[in-house]
Amino acid sequence: MSAVVKNTYISVLVCLLCALCAFGKDDACNSANSNASYIKENIKLAMEVESLKMAKYFGYRALNGIVKTASNFKDCGCPDATTHINSARKVLESALKAENLEDSKKLLKGAHNHMESTIAALYSFERGFLQDYDAILKQQTQVDSTYVGFEDTASEKMKNTVDAGLKRFGASLDHVVAVVDCPKALQYVSEVLEKSKTFLKSSKLTPAQAHYHRGVAELANNAFTALQQCAN
Repeated sequence: MSAVVKNTYISVLVCLLCALCAFGKDDACNSANSNASYIKENIKLAMEVESLKMAKYFGYRALNGIVKTASNFKDCGCPDATTHINSARKVLESALKAENLEDSKKLLKGAHNHMESTIAALYSFERGFLQDYDAILKQQTQVDSTYVGFEDTASEKMKNTVDAGLKRFGASLDHVVAVVDCPKALQYVSEVLEKSKTFLKSSKLTPAQAHYHRGVAELANNAFTALQQCAN
């Protein structure tokens, strides 16, 4: 391998490593999404009970959930989701101060709506982030495939790095399947699957790109299979 190709390859590897560092957000976003669902569910329970005491019981569980997940939202970095969950907190605090069940439920409904918007914002943010990563990978691995394989040490490191990214991607898809409404999740997974298939048709993919997109296609296909209950 020539010095020029080696230098180019090292630059590509560094760029890919930097891109994958951003996947650290995935854990925070997954936690934020999971906690948001827990909070929304407790607000819903508070709306369904027939006593102010129980409404406050579930309301306080939801409020405690918001407080505990604040760091997840900060690390995730989705401003829209943070805005909505902060709004939910304010409305929820007012609901907990209500002196009768009717007023409490009106406010709880508002908090519930804010939590639905929170989850929707996280979902949109996650989609955009994954698309950005895909664009980064495509851009940063434009090295002649004659020189970029997985047979040497540097290439093996790239493979391991891409595999780590695929593992996080798989965890993200699992979360979409578990949390997002089935029709929306199916639409998203279908888009990912078709996109990966389109990439794999290209004859210009480097081994790193091909490995990545094959992995994405496999993960998306597994998620698609898991979502077939809402396909009809």
